Amino acid sequence: MGLDYYRILGVSRSATPSEISKAYRRLALKYHPLKNSDTRDFAVRLFIEAGEAFDVLTNPVHRAIFDQCGEEGLKHGIPDGRGGFFSGSYSFGEEEANDVFNHFFGSDNPFAEFVTTIDEGERDRETHANGNGKPSIPDLERFFQKQQAAPQKLPPIIKSLPLTLEELFTGTTKSVTITRKITQEISSHNTTPTASPTNSSNTSTPNIVLEEKTFTIHVKKGWRNGTKLTFQDEGDRAPGSLPSDVIISIEELPHKHFRRSGDTLIFPTTISLEKALTGCTIEVPTLDGRLLAIPVNEVVSPGHVKLVRGEGMPASQGDSPRGNLQIEFNLEFPRQLLPRQKTLIKQALSQNSI
Repeated sequence: MGLDYYRILGVSRSATPSEISKAYRRLALKYHPLKNSDTRDFAVRLFIEAGEAFDVLTNPVHRAIFDQCGEEGLKHGIPDGRGGFFSGSYSFGEEEANDVFNHFFGSDNPFAEFVTTIDEGERDRETHANGNGKPSIPDLERFFQKQQAAPQKLPPIIKSLPLTLEELFTGTTKSVTITRKITQEISSHNTTPTASPTNSSNTSTPNIVLEEKTFTIHVKKGWRNGTKLTFQDEGDRAPGSLPSDVIISIEELPHKHFRRSGDTLIFPTTISLEKALTGCTIEVPTLDGRLLAIPVNEVVSPGHVKLVRGEGMPASQGDSPRGNLQIEFNLEFPRQLLPRQKTLIKQALSQNSI
């Protein structure tokens, strides 16, 4: 069984980028090799796993492949629909884990900031006391306290985009407008009646400005309910905090004819017992305006499903084939039968069984 990136970070499968970043920050600082010299091998493995999970789940393409095909699909390929595989090329190791950490925390050496602030004598005493030339535990504690006090990202703005099944079938372009809060600090200079410079003070008052921003969403064919688009740093803003993200979540509206399961369209229909036994033709209105006439020549039993290949939803992966159409049958039985009708049915069924 492959890695479960959501389990590694301790987040749900619907986790937002902000939640993923917060989980990675905690694990990366906890298992960084420089903080775990006594259990380095164990810490390195967990440090790499945390970095890999963060790298995958913050990349929309990698996350989509993992959600559908798991780690195996990401690294070894996904089915191409013709009996083969699109080759997988993703790999991740200690070097990549360090790159992710450095990019996330903005430093090639995460400990340089506090090591260089220690005077030479204290640095020799604290970083070389154990003879390994690495920062000591007190150094690390000060570093991690600094990291935890670093500016935090504001909570994301999440906006739902309702779409019909037809729009998800053909693709469309939509505009989404959000209202974001821009917090500004207005400084004021106060002095006492003596007007003495020593009795003056500066204060700041927060001023919140509401600002509308519109995003153009190019909806691709086959997108699914719950698909999320993240616009980084386009949300709320406030002094001392990192701007929030804007997350647009696709909401698939109920359809009068179809249910959807992945790329499969499900068409429930009810037929009479007569048609179930003798055959019929089912008319299915498609999402692109056609009318399919599906012959049903087999005997239909309760719960019977007929598969029509290639008449489902487009695959969001582009070159992948379309999904299938499933016709689900419900049977309508007569409320009562006349004696003669019962006799004829018994004769017909008994003859059929011979």
